Amino acid sequence: MLRWIVVIIIVLCCVFGPKSWGFRFSKQLIKNNLLWIVFSIYLWLGCIFSYDKDSSVNYCIVFTSYMLLLFVGKMKKYYEKLFDILEMFLLFGAFSIYVNLLIPNIMIGPLRFFISPAAISNVEVFVSKHVFTGIFGDNANAAFAMNIGFAISLIKYISKRVNKYLIQSIFFFGTLLFIGKRMLIIIPIIMICISALLLVKSKSLKRNIVGVLILLILIFAIATTIPSVEKLFFRNSDDLLTGRSTILWPIAFMMFNSRKMFGTGINTFNYMINTSNTNNTTLANWGYHAHNIYIQLLGETGLIGIVFLGSLLLVNITRTVRLIKSNSADRRILSISMLLQVLWIIYGMTGNTFYYTAQLLVYIVAVGCMEAVRNEKK
Repeated sequence: MLRWIVVIIIVLCCVFGPKSWGFRFSKQLIKNNLLWIVFSIYLWLGCIFSYDKDSSVNYCIVFTSYMLLLFVGKMKKYYEKLFDILEMFLLFGAFSIYVNLLIPNIMIGPLRFFISPAAISNVEVFVSKHVFTGIFGDNANAAFAMNIGFAISLIKYISKRVNKYLIQSIFFFGTLLFIGKRMLIIIPIIMICISALLLVKSKSLKRNIVGVLILLILIFAIATTIPSVEKLFFRNSDDLLTGRSTILWPIAFMMFNSRKMFGTGINTFNYMINTSNTNNTTLANWGYHAHNIYIQLLGETGLIGIVFLGSLLLVNITRTVRLIKSNSADRRILSISMLLQVLWIIYGMTGNTFYYTAQLLVYIVAVGCMEAVRNEKK
């Protein structure tokens, strides 16, 4: 229900929003986003031959609606305000995770009104496994959100050199140790390395960043090598680790083998799971997606679809890096865009970033930031 509300809001804002937004299909915008347009058309055409037409059409509506954001001009100042607002919300979310850690049952007790009623049962399971998600309810969403907060705080620290943002970065990273998502603990370390390579020129700032990087690496090393500490930090929440390679991914490859070029249709993985006669308890909770967007898209959209996606990711990250190097005035917002793209791309290897509509929207916004700067520059 929430994703359809977001879709309606985006469409209404794009069509009836302020004239300053400049929503239009100009030749320049069409040229800039040609890959997005062709990819969207390809996904819609796949609905014709989809094994589950309803699921494919529903996804295409969401994808195409989100894509409209890329055709809104003069949005840079709105994205900057959005990141400031998002930072405050994520700080509150991080605080709720620490509170959840200290008082495990608080999110299913006094503060349960923060969580969707449908997610209460999941939160109870997480708490029983000593996994703490705060107001986010789901550990994947919580870890993804904390990485966004880490990225925003890290870039603000590098650009403003205010220690408050350094403390915020560590504050966000700390929450990841209690959410139980290993991949999303590694990503902040990658973010620091990328930021240091592209953005930092001051020797003192580099020393501080290297110090934080060493500290995070040591924390992660200790947390993953000492059994008692590993049990404290990583709460065995990822029971899908073996199920991915032995159950879910083979089904995606089966889909690919049935239609190598075009696939079985976007968002059909769950349908194929249910019709594969695979009896396994893992599928009861994890059968909706393959937990690797690249493998799942290979099965759903074939070789053509995965080439489109790979091209999109490469073009967007390349454009962002070039703008960072050539545009000092907008370096902060561009750097946040770059780190959010990195987060989305890497987590796609073990998560469902292309299929969880909130996470897909994060990527669209990240690319929209870059395109807004690019359009204003031109």
